[in-house]
Amino acid sequence: MGKVGRGLLKMVDLRCRDAKSSREPFGGMFLDLMGDIDQLPPVMDRPFCTTRFGRRSIYDDGQLPYRSIESFAFLNKSFRQAGKSQQAFRDILDGISKAETIHAPQAPAPQFAREKQF
Repeated sequence: MGKVGRGLLKMVDLRCRDAKSSREPFGGMFLDLMGDIDQLPPVMDRPFCTTRFGRRSIYDDGQLPYRSIESFAFLNKSFRQAGKSQQAFRDILDGISKAETIHAPQAPAPQFAREKQF
């Protein structure tokens, strides 16, 4: 859900209401919204979990369905890029999500073949 913004969440809400002919949030349907809470924020949209309101628009209305969510479940183990071979990449992604300084693992510089002269 990290990349889902207020606008997209509101569009999902409106579509569910329309499909069920209901005024309840998400048309009264039960939804499972899953994602990485440490994911980067949405592009060209406001994060749905922020409380800052601006002018009245679909982006602000998108916070209303978010506030109607009754329960959350948080996983305490990262399942991102599993395996020892992915450890360096996983550390980089975790560092980005926590806004930490990232130190790239040292790797030999790539060797490029010289171009042939014709």
